[in-house]
Amino acid sequence: MFIILHGEDTFRSRQKLNELQKLYLEKSDGFNFEKLDGAQINFQTLRNALEAQSLFMQKRFVVVENILENNELKQSLANYNFNTTTIGLPGNPIVVVFYERDSVAKDKDYKNILKYADKVQEFQKLSPREALVYFSKTFNTINKNIISKVLERCQPAGRSGGQDMWQTHNELKKLYIYKIGSEVEEEDLDILQIGTLQAQIFPTIDAIFAGDRDKAFYNLLIHWQTGEHPQILFNMIEMQLKNIILVKEALQPFEKPPSLLRQLADSAGRQGKQGEPQERSIAVKLGLHPYVVKKTLALVDKFSWEKLKTLYARVESLDVKNKTGQVSTYLSAELLAAAVASSV
Repeated sequence: MFIILHGEDTFRSRQKLNELQKLYLEKSDGFNFEKLDGAQINFQTLRNALEAQSLFMQKRFVVVENILENNELKQSLANYNFNTTTIGLPGNPIVVVFYERDSVAKDKDYKNILKYADKVQEFQKLSPREALVYFSKTFNTINKNIISKVLERCQPAGRSGGQDMWQTHNELKKLYIYKIGSEVEEEDLDILQIGTLQAQIFPTIDAIFAGDRDKAFYNLLIHWQTGEHPQILFNMIEMQLKNIILVKEALQPFEKPPSLLRQLADSAGRQGKQGEPQERSIAVKLGLHPYVVKKTLALVDKFSWEKLKTLYARVESLDVKNKTGQVSTYLSAELLAAAVASSV
């Protein structure tokens, strides 16, 4: 069985991946679990994992993430015949899942990989109306009007389109736990400060990227004590790094950044127009709010391409270690914050 999960809505795609892992790993006869980071491995390593066989037809569940970020691996896989692996053998002794945090639909190399998959599922960003339907099913004990207000409060700042599904889910879960067994009222949103999380986190992000470690870690301690989820802070640090990469690319069209960063910038077609590095022009090109671009412009000179490449590799490494249980989500966020603050 060969499954590909991809798309910008990483909340729902991650939920699906977890669902598949639970389905296969909890089967009575059991599956051995393997997880590989496609951004860090070469073709031979992946090929060995796909073609490994056992005299006893041992069942395996293999997850490979972030192949889209490794052009060399992706191009090798585009010319690879998946039918030669144990994926295609009777009895399906191996289940392979390719997981991508962006859409692969328009990637020419990935199109050759898609044709071998038994199932492909893309998770596009949901509109507010679609998100309301989704969360109304997930939290069916909370009134739709309340869910609608939570969605409004969790609308992402500084980026057009889509919902912050991670924050919305966490805020609704907070409400559900707070009022378990009773009806959620509108006043509960203010009591629990629903939707104000990003406003509280912004000073922390500013301190991290200013290199003010004392303030940053003091704020982190407050975040943990008040029950804020560390994954949100981790994601916001990653988003700020991506914004710096994209704005820096728009400002320096003639400079060749490292391949990983070039791919990140090019994947969205987000190059700035030569001779027009103005805030509004860049904001339009990148789909960012002008205020976000203005703040990011103040940071681009502090981070060289080499620093950004190192930090982005750190993001990927900590993400994998967290998902495989090697480090906690709290420690991942703290280590990433320390890495960024120490680079300024």
